[in-house]
Amino acid sequence: MSTPLCPTCGGSMKQRKSAKGDFWGCQAFPGCRGTRPIAGTSSTPPSKPVAPAQATIPTMPPGPSAPSRTDHMAADLRRAAELLTTVVEILTAHRAEIEALQVLADHDTSF
Repeated sequence: MSTPLCPTCGGSMKQRKSAKGDFWGCQAFPGCRGTRPIAGTSSTPPSKPVAPAQATIPTMPPGPSAPSRTDHMAADLRRAAELLTTVVEILTAHRAEIEALQVLADHDTSF
């Protein structure tokens, strides 16, 4: 059985369950509420189709929303870049001492 396209926004759909039975629901839910019945069932009526020229991509309503996983990842990457910059600054400031310790370690045979 192939996955149908949403009759409302044209996006992909996934199989969902409700008290009335299984049906195809748009993966963009809750931004898009497109549904289709699963072949062989009559539990959920299909959504009213929208002409392709009128179909739009659902957008999030304005206002505060929960941060997405991408938002968290971007924040983590920004924080990591800040920390890396700090590490580079510290190592650069102590370069002479680090090189001196390296020379001592290269000549020390007690290891």
